[in-house]
Amino acid sequence: MAISFSCPSCGAIAQLDDNQQGQNISCSRCGMVSQVTLSPALPPVIAAAPAWSGNTAGNTAGNMAERTADNSATLILGLTVPIFIVLLFVGLLFCGGVGMALLLPAVQQVREAARKTACKNQLRQISMAIEMYKAVHGNYPPAYSVDEQGKPLHSWRTLILPHMVSADFYDQIRMEEPWDSPHNSRLHDRHAEFFGCPSSPNSRSTNTSYVAIVGPGMIFSGPKATVANAVPSASSTILLVEIAESDIHWMEPRDIKAADLARAMRHDVNRVDSHHNMSVNVAYAGGTVQAIPKTELSAKRLRSLLTVDPKD
Repeated sequence: MAISFSCPSCGAIAQLDDNQQGQNISCSRCGMVSQVTLSPALPPVIAAAPAWSGNTAGNTAGNMAERTADNSATLILGLTVPIFIVLLFVGLLFCGGVGMALLLPAVQQVREAARKTACKNQLRQISMAIEMYKAVHGNYPPAYSVDEQGKPLHSWRTLILPHMVSADFYDQIRMEEPWDSPHNSRLHDRHAEFFGCPSSPNSRSTNTSYVAIVGPGMIFSGPKATVANAVPSASSTILLVEIAESDIHWMEPRDIKAADLARAMRHDVNRVDSHHNMSVNVAYAGGTVQAIPKTELSAKRLRSLLTVDPKD
């Protein structure tokens, strides 16, 4: 009669003959030696089979269908993650684009504010160079220099160069020749940045954004220089104005005539205006620079601020 023996150490079950009862045997799994005691035979353990349905072919088809479903789920998951990432990226890109679109006007305003400040600084530097010229010569620079026949040669912008740039550059200009002579023309592209507004659409232009209003009663009256004491140092008399759409080269002895001031307020070219949003920069005698709102700028008011008044 067969008896079942369970190893007390590892639990391994062995089928033995009943005549081995009471004997010491070694466990085939763990090697532990134990005495055999009587135990009823246990039925063989049969692993539970999966529930099959139908015949073998059906079971095979079901198994294949199950594996196919698992593979499909894996495939769907594999495709879903990249698609989700792409959709997330597109969403972020869209939201980022909207954010940038909303942020762009603010960025442009900051940049324009910086350019406007740079414009005022340039105008201040020019007006201070005029003040230094006045301190050296005892008078304001003339609007332009002339030859013996009274023909304009050079602008006041050229005359103040020693107080703005190195004397070496100024010494290269032949003052006895016209500003556009073959020799002087070779210098036209030099230092134009000092006289161009940073807000101008054409940043590489050699045309000036800053001009004088020339005429009787103005600081710049023509080829004749205005003496220094004719204008108080802390004056409210306008020295220079900003213009838009300039066609005046920075070395050219040409500005805006006082007689043309009203037309210059509305003219397409050399208009008393600016590329700033709300204001036009002007420089006063003494070096002060101010932004005048465009809504408050008129030929009448501008003329009153341009006229020299010793009692100002």
